[in-house]
Amino acid sequence: SSPYGRRGKGLLPLLGTTGRKESIMKDIYSVAERNRIVEEQLCCIDKVLHRYRNLLQAARLEHDDLYQDLAIRLILAVDSYHPEAGPLRPYLCDQLREELLAHREIRRALCEQTLTWAPSVC
Repeated sequence: SSPYGRRGKGLLPLLGTTGRKESIMKDIYSVAERNRIVEEQLCCIDKVLHRYRNLLQAARLEHDDLYQDLAIRLILAVDSYHPEAGPLRPYLCDQLREELLAHREIRRALCEQTLTWAPSVC
């Protein structure tokens, strides 16, 4: 189970709960600097949504709702980023992809349909 997941997969470590790994970025950057980084990396959301557009259509999900979910995940990913994880942008895109594929409706669409181009989650 990834410490960066949502929906039962460990959102609490990102929020810095007692006994869990604290956010690294919060210790390094101010909120204003974090917000600047998030704004610069919003293109990652568009990149992930574009890459999985056929899957989103198959799941019949609203673009705006997913964008909002991924924006929250982007903020949490920037907060939890540690330089040892590698370059920032690929790390953020991986986090956003995981969030998208963990969405209940997308998982259902993947399990109900045989989509050879989509990753297996069943």
